[in-house]
Amino acid sequence: MANFLRDCPDANVIIVVPRTEFEAAKRTYRRAVVLSESDFGYGAAIKTGISHSKDDVVAVLDGDGTYDTSDVCRAVANLETEGLDAVFSERFSKQENTMQDTRKFGNQAINLFLSILLPYNVNDSQSGLYAIRKSSFKGAIPKENGFAFCQELKFAAVKRNMKVKWIPISYHDRSAGSKFNFFLDGVKLVASAIREKINGAVDNEK
Repeated sequence: MANFLRDCPDANVIIVVPRTEFEAAKRTYRRAVVLSESDFGYGAAIKTGISHSKDDVVAVLDGDGTYDTSDVCRAVANLETEGLDAVFSERFSKQENTMQDTRKFGNQAINLFLSILLPYNVNDSQSGLYAIRKSSFKGAIPKENGFAFCQELKFAAVKRNMKVKWIPISYHDRSAGSKFNFFLDGVKLVASAIREKINGAVDNEK
């Protein structure tokens, strides 16, 4: 939090945590709006934060130290100065990437699978640092509550021909490990991509 406020001093910060961590988070992060999510999953948390944001420009990053906070500020700056709808990040084009080899292989395998299956490129489907313009995504926020939310958001942006930019970022591997289960969550990501192929569109109905 301290690094984020240093790099982005004007940001309105929203932190979404599981209900069991809500009281502790409120005491720790006094500078932020702290929200709890009972149906907790990656997508559910992001949608809770987006829905409570009063700003049109919303930036998202995981709170586990994997991303440099300066990169999220750079994403917002790119979005605003270039009149973009979304700025997504890619973790594999910079040397400063300490992701474990197994995780790196899994992520790149998913990206390769998507590039073969779908008629458009998603440079880094699972990168959790991005900035979007809420007004551009009206009716296009995926319903997905799990990890597949991230890639489905990118599918929506690309398919709607939004003005999108990909920026290279640094990545620092989680010291405490990841909640992502390569088998179970990987199957869900593949299923999400197959649905995208079959349906031809992300389900945009609210």
